[in-house]
Amino acid sequence: MPRFWRLDLPILTWDEAFSWRLTGYPLGEMCVRTGADVHPPLHYILLQAWINVWGTSELALRGLSVLCGVLGIVFAFLACREAVRLFGGNGTRSVPTTLGGPAFCAILLAANSGQLLAARTARMYAPGILLAALTSWLLLKALRGGARRWQWWTGYGVALAAFCLTHNYALFTAVAQAAFVVGLVVCKGSPLASRVDTDAEKASTMSGDAGDASVRSRSERTTLAWTTLVGFVYAGVLAAILYSPWLPFLLEQTRQVRQSFWIEPITPDLVEKTFFSWAAGTVQPPDASGTWWLVLLGAALVGTVWWSGPAGWYFLVQAAAPWLGAIGFSLLSGRPIFLERCLVFGQVAWAAYWGVVWSRLGSWPARAILALGLLTTNLHGLYHAMEKLPEHPPGIVQAAAFLQVHAGADETIWVSGAADVNRLRYYLSRAGDREWTIRCTHSPFADGHVVHAAALRAEDVAHGNVTTPAPFWAAGSRNTPFQQSGQLLATHRFGEGIEMYELARYGPNDPKGGK
Repeated sequence: MPRFWRLDLPILTWDEAFSWRLTGYPLGEMCVRTGADVHPPLHYILLQAWINVWGTSELALRGLSVLCGVLGIVFAFLACREAVRLFGGNGTRSVPTTLGGPAFCAILLAANSGQLLAARTARMYAPGILLAALTSWLLLKALRGGARRWQWWTGYGVALAAFCLTHNYALFTAVAQAAFVVGLVVCKGSPLASRVDTDAEKASTMSGDAGDASVRSRSERTTLAWTTLVGFVYAGVLAAILYSPWLPFLLEQTRQVRQSFWIEPITPDLVEKTFFSWAAGTVQPPDASGTWWLVLLGAALVGTVWWSGPAGWYFLVQAAAPWLGAIGFSLLSGRPIFLERCLVFGQVAWAAYWGVVWSRLGSWPARAILALGLLTTNLHGLYHAMEKLPEHPPGIVQAAAFLQVHAGADETIWVSGAADVNRLRYYLSRAGDREWTIRCTHSPFADGHVVHAAALRAEDVAHGNVTTPAPFWAAGSRNTPFQQSGQLLATHRFGEGIEMYELARYGPNDPKGGK
């Protein structure tokens, strides 16, 4: 329900408007333009097909993400349940296959405000969440083996390629999954190994020859380990082949990011605050309670990491991968790529890890403490996220309707940047079917990353200082009047607070020299 509540009321973000604008181009041109930005193309391809069926309303644009967010919870539940079943035995301790742990995992994801935001935004984060959960589940099904194992390996390879074609952070998850499989092979820890040992033990009991049974067990464990490795290599090669057409674009995007990007530098304080909101699902409080919560969480993690067994390790390495990858790349390249919204894929594995821990806890008091420590903060963040949702449409909706009536067909509307062009075009397209001249200025000598310029046409941008015949309009969500020769005739403000949008109309210069 929170994922659908007032879904059409928040203003379209610059990122969402960029997604919408890209889908208006033919498929080939859309993919080329995507290569000039910083993300892979699969989300835009899916969104283009989606809106061709459902339209371009706010509900329709965000509906794809809502669907993917819900399916992501479903597959996270399935992945957690499969891990508990597959790696149930750990030494002498047996883990019962129940629905409690997977259900706890699903509840954590459903209540997390970061997951909520991703599922309500027309961007690639919700599809990435779905594919993170899907690849985890398919890999576990493939590791189980059986007669259909090659079908599972094929499905995993296709899903992994789709994940990497959705967001570049998926590469970190792919490395983590590969590291886990290699660890299984090195330790000859195929999930079927315990079954081999059990069968060998039964055979030794019947034949009375424990030595031969032990030799057969070791031989079969080695065979199964190599079978697992071959299957994973096959899936990896399949994923690489499917991804390879995008590789030149990835290399170019990497070069662009290294040269100029806008993300703030990494600091210990930033990492701490980001980890708290990522793990707790709410903003870190200014007092010491947040620090103490992190200390208790760290103690719980240290106390359960070995005890959770391969099922826990499987998810924990995937939860840590985006963090280690983003921080490592940022430090080594000198160009930060560390963004909290890009870490949401790791939250799937983070929730699944605690689902595994829940399944291994033998007493309800222990489970109650775990639920109290994790669910309380997530529900707190969910409540405040829902509380912030607007009750009315943003001011730009009224501004677009106003321009439909009062702006002349030959009048130019100036905005402050490339991202504003896309957003204003969206709302004007929703207000009526009419051609508009909307432009922004950009200096050819400017440094840094120009946000979402890849979706603009050449006529959308004026380079350097330009002069526009009056009358013309200036529009924006901030009080940033357009600096151009002309006399201010009137200003109009729509909406309130952060949802306010402003229009200003300019006429010819005052003949007496004023403006």
